[in-house]
Amino acid sequence: MPNSNHAPEECGTIRPFLILFSIVGIFGSPLLLSATPTYDGFVYAAFSVSFTFHCVALFGALKQSQLALMASENILFFVLITMFFLYGLLPIALSSWKASGKSSHNDYPWYPMPETKGVKAVHAETDFRSGVKIGVIAQFFLLSVATFFYVEYRLIQELTQQIAQNDNQEDTEILAEKC
Repeated sequence: MPNSNHAPEECGTIRPFLILFSIVGIFGSPLLLSATPTYDGFVYAAFSVSFTFHCVALFGALKQSQLALMASENILFFVLITMFFLYGLLPIALSSWKASGKSSHNDYPWYPMPETKGVKAVHAETDFRSGVKIGVIAQFFLLSVATFFYVEYRLIQELTQQIAQNDNQEDTEILAEKC
């Protein structure tokens, strides 16, 4: 009976929070597509994984399906491992790219670029400062997203455990009635 419907009271306050997080994730996933003007494969993959994960987690929380919750837990574990590596690489790569002067304002439309005219040294210093700022912004963004995903991961684990405990209690009660 792993897919049986339980009363919402049996899962406490975890279920509503997971539903809320999943809905926020579903509506927040399209923001990944607007994060960069060049829609490369990485951005589409991140959007697809995020949107799919949040839909599966929402379904699992609404129907209290252990299978859906376990699938979303596995997807999220993979995402958290990926975020760990991205946290170490992406801010450095973005900072270096911007500081080298090879990027333009079109690469970061959401980041205000100062107007620099004149001396090349001033332009290099501005590029360096902009690179540091973009690296810090990337770190903050990745840390915020990773924290959101970790909280969601823990909510899914707790809800899965509560559903399993409720199923075990129901099975015990059925066996007791038969004896």
